[in-house]
Formats: sequence, structure tokens, C-alpha cells
Amino acid sequence: MQKTVRRIGLDFDNTIACYDTVFCQVAMAEGLISEGSNLNKNQVKALLHQAGQDKTWTRLQGLVYGPEIGRAKPFPGVVEFIEGARTKGWDVVVVSHKTPVPVIGEPWDLHTAARDWLSEQGFFERGLEHEKVFFEPTREAKIRRLIGIDCKIFVDDLPEVFLEATFPANVERWLHGQQEGPWRTFQDWSLVLPWLS
Repeated sequence: MQKTVRRIGLDFDNTIACYDTVFCQVAMAEGLISEGSNLNKNQVKALLHQAGQDKTWTRLQGLVYGPEIGRAKPFPGVVEFIEGARTKGWDVVVVSHKTPVPVIGEPWDLHTAARDWLSEQGFFERGLEHEKVFFEPTREAKIRRLIGIDCKIFVDDLPEVFLEATFPANVERWLHGQQEGPWRTFQDWSLVLPWLS
């Protein structure tokens, strides 16, 4: 009798990779905000939006997710979670909505940048497998992928993903963030390994 594979999917941006200080650093380097600013991603976005610089914000995202991705750090505990999940017999995959190149700005290869970052941060040495990293060009394609590979659990930082009409009801939803809802919510990766049986 074939054993059922237990598979958990993880989003990439803001779930595995932490950009808390990166947007501010790059925005300062680009002269978009004042030197010495201490703003998080959403504050930088709001500041540029208020200034009518939405296209500048989109270009900044391309820089951060492309050539500047090396400034990002893994969220504390996420590498250990992947190791622990595999020890418990779970198959771990990354399924993320990421366009191949930025919508605005230089055509950086965002998929290669993210894969290189995972390699440089040691994820492939500690349990993640190269062929189990999927970057999809749309949110719809991301959801189709996690259905196609039969994820039992999916972890994301965006509740909007869980609220999509096509998000499968039989996939357990874990939110890496603060917004309460009909899903498990956490902020600290080091606390969630016991949730896996």
C-alpha cells in the first residue's frame, strides 16, 4: 500500500525571506527617502504612494527582489522549521507568486535571484530540494500549483491568498503575520513545529 505524502508549502517573500529593513536601505541608497530613515516596507510604500510615486514603488520592488535581495535575511527559525518538518516526515516545497522580471524597471531575473538567495542562505544544504521550489507568474497559477502538488498545509503572509475563491478548502492555512481569521496565525517560526503531527 502506497504511503500518502504529507506536503507543506511555504510562500517565499515575507514568509521565508525577511525584507523588514531592506526596502528602507534601498530607498535611501536610491535617494527616495531621507538618510537615517528607519521605516519598514509598508511605511516606505505609504510614503511613496502619498507622493504620487506608485511607479517608483514598483521599480523599488524590482530592485529589492532582484539585485538587492542579498540584503534580505531568513526569518529566524524558518530554516530549523524546514529541517524539523522533514525529520517528522513532511515534504517541504516553496510555492510563490513571483513574476520572472520586474513589472517596471530593469529586466532582472527575479526567479534566479530568489533561487541564488536560497542557496546562499543554506536552505538547500539543510533540507530544501532544488526541484521543489516553484515560482509562478500569477496568484492564480500559484494556487493551481499548490493544488497540483497536493499540499496539506500552506503558509503565506497574505490573507488575500487564503480568501481567493479558488483556494482549496481542504488545505490547512497558516498565516505568517498578525491578521486573525479562520486560519492559524503566528509570527515566530520557532513556535510552530509542534503544530505538525
